[in-house]
This record gives sequence, structure tokens and C-alpha cells, in this order.
Amino acid sequence: MMNIHYAVFVRHLSMVNLILIFLVPALTMRMIAEERKLRTYDLLLTSPVTSAEIVLGKYFAVIGAVGCLMFVALLYPLTTRFFVAFQWGLLLVAFLGIFLLGAVYAAMNLFCSALTESALVAYVMAVILNIAVWFVGIGVEIADGSLVRQIFEHISLNTHLAAMIEGAIRTNGLVFLFSVIALFVFLTERVVESSRWR
Repeated sequence: MMNIHYAVFVRHLSMVNLILIFLVPALTMRMIAEERKLRTYDLLLTSPVTSAEIVLGKYFAVIGAVGCLMFVALLYPLTTRFFVAFQWGLLLVAFLGIFLLGAVYAAMNLFCSALTESALVAYVMAVILNIAVWFVGIGVEIADGSLVRQIFEHISLNTHLAAMIEGAIRTNGLVFLFSVIALFVFLTERVVESSRWR
């Protein structure tokens, strides 16, 4: 049962992650950037909603799209269930890890969309940021001191995702992922709020 998880489903999830790296920026690139370009951004800012409600509404819309993609990705293990038995708990924790990773991408990419008027620039910035967060894990391998290595291990997405792929939900991993999401949603809200006062 462990062999099918690592040999089949982990490869499937790595492909889903690769799709998310390029798909989530495509979903978020027009969220705020296109509104600025079409001048509907000013109308949105003068509406009776706060900047936090604007950002959270757009963020949860992207999360809904990521959730639909995760459901489509879950169809593969569902059909595999007819042919072989495996541990559902292990698989669902791994899918939860990829979903939370998609939520991190959504928060970072929405922030990129808030920084520019060009949807293409927002897309390129978001893809670069999505790829760059994976290179933080390389710091674990090249770090000399134990303190530096511990810092890189804590801020590495690889470390936290690897634990969830193995079926372990760790509190420090969840706190880290939700902290990154909260940070980028907060930064996006600050960018939108600063536009309101210009």
C-alpha cells in the first residue's frame, strides 16, 4: 500500500504541483491588474466594501478554483480504488498539503497582481515567485552552520510539504503555511488600501 502511494500518487501530486505553479498565476493575473487597466478599480474602491473584503473575496474565488482542480486531480485515485486497495488517510493528507500549497501560491500571486497594471507582468512575476520559493530548500543543502540550516528548513516549502506527503500533519508546518498566506493577503490588502488614499 505504501508502494502505490510513493510510486504512483506522489508522482501524480508532483504533476499537480507543477500545474499549480503555472495555473494559479493565470487565475490571479487579471484579478487586480486588469481592473486597474480597465479603470474599474476606482469604481471598486469607491464601493461600500473595505479593502480587506475586496482582497478576501478575490482570494477565496481563486481558492475555489484551486479546490475544483484538486477535486479533478482526486478523480485519478478514486478510479484507482477499483483496482487496488490503499490507505485513504495517507492520500488525503497529501492532497491537503498540495491544496495548502495552492493556497500559498494564490496569496503570493494575488499580491503580484496588485503591484502592476499589466496582467502579463503580473503573470511573469507570479511564476518567478512560485518557482523561487522552491529554491529556498536548496539553502538547506548548502548551509554550513546548524542555525542557518534550521532557519532554511523552517522556511522551506519542501520540508513542510514532504511531511504531509508522508501522511504527517505537523503543527509547525500548518502554522508556517497559514502564516505565509496571511502575510501575502495582508500585503495585498495594504496595496489596495494605499490605492484608495491616492
